Amino acid sequence: MQAIPLYPHVEFSGIKVNRQEMLRYLGYRGQQMEPDLVQSLERCAALVEAAAAPRFVAAEYPCVPQADAVQVAQTLLLPGIDIQMHLEHSERCVLMAATLGYEVERVIQYHKACSMTEAVMLDAAATALIEQVCDALEEQMRLYYQASGWDLTDRFSCGYGDLPIEVQPGITGLLQSAKTIGLTCSSSLILIPRKSVTAILGVIRPGQRRSIRGCQNCKNKQNCTFRKDGITCGHSQQITE
Repeated sequence: MQAIPLYPHVEFSGIKVNRQEMLRYLGYRGQQMEPDLVQSLERCAALVEAAAAPRFVAAEYPCVPQADAVQVAQTLLLPGIDIQMHLEHSERCVLMAATLGYEVERVIQYHKACSMTEAVMLDAAATALIEQVCDALEEQMRLYYQASGWDLTDRFSCGYGDLPIEVQPGITGLLQSAKTIGLTCSSSLILIPRKSVTAILGVIRPGQRRSIRGCQNCKNKQNCTFRKDGITCGHSQQITE
């Protein structure tokens, strides 16, 4: 079935690594940091910013609820109760994929041979940056839909709730992300380049937003180090009917 490609204008050149998010991914809990460590963190964030070449692809498809699943474009089945709940108000959905590109991966791999500590910092910086890229893309797509009287749910990715990671190749395949942005999915279901994200957003009427991201629906709830410290990873839960 023919997709409706989306081409929102997203300015990525001004996006910088959110230092607080970078620290959160590194497990920072307010400890005092030596000046040398602060300089290393800043250097790693700057390296990722210089290496990143964000690209994305997004398209709209019809979606139809099935028994404990959602059928997208007559070819992709998204199994699970959680994705069905997420798209319960949607007859259409948006599939998106975004990546920082191969150069970020090369920089991280290079530093693994030189300094594992800096490699970990670079990885955290890249993780924070790809989330910011996705946030910027989601914001522009939402504005696009709101201009015509619609809205979007939050992002929902493979691995959230009971949506299996095995769906990943179906999303990249439907989006033809290998051709459009150089993003592929390996036989072990890993996105390549690694600092990449795929997600599903439902097209809804204003006021129907539903997100089931949050602690209660997280597979890592029992082992989460953030919850043990009385905080969250930042994926807030929001349900509005």
